[in-house]
Amino acid sequence: MTVHNLFSAVDSGVVYAQELGNIFIGGDFVAGKDDSLGTLENSGVIRAGHSLKSLTIVGNVVGDTSNHALISARGQLVPGATTDVAIGSIKVGGNTKFLEVIAGAASINGPYENADAQIGNVVIAGNCVATSIAAGVNAGNGQFGDLGDYGLSSLNDQPKVVSRIASIVVGGTVSGTGAVGDHYGFVAEQVGSVKISGKQVLLTSGAGNDLTPVNITVITNDVSVLEVL
Repeated sequence: MTVHNLFSAVDSGVVYAQELGNIFIGGDFVAGKDDSLGTLENSGVIRAGHSLKSLTIVGNVVGDTSNHALISARGQLVPGATTDVAIGSIKVGGNTKFLEVIAGAASINGPYENADAQIGNVVIAGNCVATSIAAGVNAGNGQFGDLGDYGLSSLNDQPKVVSRIASIVVGGTVSGTGAVGDHYGFVAEQVGSVKISGKQVLLTSGAGNDLTPVNITVITNDVSVLEVL
């Protein structure tokens, strides 16, 4: 017999500040799993109201189908003339599973506030599973990496600033789940470079030049690199 309870947990595993400096996690970063009839909110979350300078995770990042691990930042309080780095860099020593890295919005379903948000270099040493990394992007249908994605709009959108992911390096493989209806992606107005298992993904130089999803996995066929306008 399965027994469900009505317990709700809010802020059970969250790091939040307007400005976050260099964060170091010596083990795994694990999001909670919701097996109750209540609600689970902010469990496995690192969120910056403005910017996160760097994040190093020695172990794995583990989210759940019902509660993804989340790393997010809106963008700099005072952006530069051509830059608005929300997340400076991320290094993960192990694998990622059910992770969202979001620059420009609080979460995949959160308030979309900053069309110019940028992410620096992202390195995942192990395998990357069911993981999306997005800067300045709205996942229109709730799934990143497909043609439902489009660039955010905001009152402070600067024409000389492009939402950007500088580079993504994955030491192992990249895959989704293979489940019907899900999709994941690395998405921004400009994705500088992507390297998987030592091999460079062929992308066109510049912003807005890869407007058709570039599939980067043959394992589950549901992870793409995409640039939006």
